Amino acid sequence: MAILKNPPTVKVDEEDIAPQYVYTFPLTVSVFDWSHLLHQFVLDVLATSNDRGAGMVRRVNELFEQYKANTQVAITDVCKTMLFMDGHIFSKAFRRTYPSFNLLIWSYHWFQIRLYEALLKPTEIERDVAVAATLKEFRALISDLPDSAEFDMMPETAKEAPTFARLFPRIPSAFDNNHMLHDIISDILTSDRVTKKRAEGMRTARMALDPEAFRSTTCPQGVMQ
Repeated sequence: MAILKNPPTVKVDEEDIAPQYVYTFPLTVSVFDWSHLLHQFVLDVLATSNDRGAGMVRRVNELFEQYKANTQVAITDVCKTMLFMDGHIFSKAFRRTYPSFNLLIWSYHWFQIRLYEALLKPTEIERDVAVAATLKEFRALISDLPDSAEFDMMPETAKEAPTFARLFPRIPSAFDNNHMLHDIISDILTSDRVTKKRAEGMRTARMALDPEAFRSTTCPQGVMQ
């Protein structure tokens, strides 16, 4: 709570906070970094664009194409089933062991997703109101964990931000796949059933990049590549 109320003014490098983690999961860290840049830039465009129409949509799509072009670390935008997150021998270890921490992370994901929707309101006044309401709801979600956040599954982008998903149908799955990989790495770190954590981290990171791994036939918006 202290950090949320007084956040750093610049992004803190992960190697300064968790050097052993960065050393153990180098591919995963690179994959996350590249995806998080896309998250950040999309929010920046939605927050600052004067044109709420074709120009804004075109700029976000240009950013997404730049993201996809880096094939070595770009998480696929093909929908994956929830078995990608929950279909391993170590799955759910983190949420069972640290339920409040897991719900905190899911609340962060929810907050990020809902901000996309809030920032797509047509007028600046409506956007300000929607962002303030989203922030208030987020603070309520994390106010008394685990009871304050009642998620029984990871929030999904297309469900929480339908306007965003309609305008940018390829992006929601890329974001959801990123969020599932977060859960996977937390499970690997927590589970005593994984003895070779670095190798498992590399394997699952490659799955996040692979459009065929755990491919779903029923995307939230019916969009498949």
